[in-house]
Amino acid sequence: MLTQMVRFQLGENLAAIAEGGGLANTVFKLIEWAESQGRLAELVTGALKANPGNPGLRACAAQLGLLATAPTPGPTSTPVSKDKPPEIFYSYAPSDKSLRDKLETHLKLLQRQGVITGWHDGKVEAGQDENAEILSRLESADVILLLISADFIASDVCYSVQMERAMERQSAGNALVIPILLRPCDWKDAPFSKLKALPSNDTAVTRWGDRDEAFTDIARGIRSAVERWRSRR
Repeated sequence: MLTQMVRFQLGENLAAIAEGGGLANTVFKLIEWAESQGRLAELVTGALKANPGNPGLRACAAQLGLLATAPTPGPTSTPVSKDKPPEIFYSYAPSDKSLRDKLETHLKLLQRQGVITGWHDGKVEAGQDENAEILSRLESADVILLLISADFIASDVCYSVQMERAMERQSAGNALVIPILLRPCDWKDAPFSKLKALPSNDTAVTRWGDRDEAFTDIARGIRSAVERWRSRR
């Protein structure tokens, strides 16, 4: 589909622009090429025409001021129903998967009680477009947990894509964003530093003597924040 889009929308040969590598590398090279040729807006518009329902493309088009000319599907954010538990999106670096798993375990009671539901990239099903599904879930999530560590901040996907979009949705009032301090790192001047983080004492999980106590503090903080946020919807 990407090859056809580049051929028909841009009149170019994808293989000549981005040779070898996986899908992510190909997309990265394609974006680099479009920027160098001054054709980024054309690329995004063409991609949106080929896939008008993709929330990630719509977000990119909005940043470039292209939505007025691009296809206009439905709204990217769905209001939270009082009867539907808010969905949590876990944004995390792969190296922090074990800590994410532990956090998810501590949030199980909230799920059983119908306070939240949870989603992360480990739940992408076979046959699904992984990148598209992640972007779609990021766009529709009610609560976005930023699992902060040095690896999170170093990750272009976590920091420049997921975190930045999360902050945009927070500013628009469409999502609740909560930074979760997993491992010590320099985060005080990051865009999310203005938000109240968990654990409540701003001490990273791995610095606690008992990590279960840290995750319990986080779970209680998430419960309180979600209930307060829902009451204002």
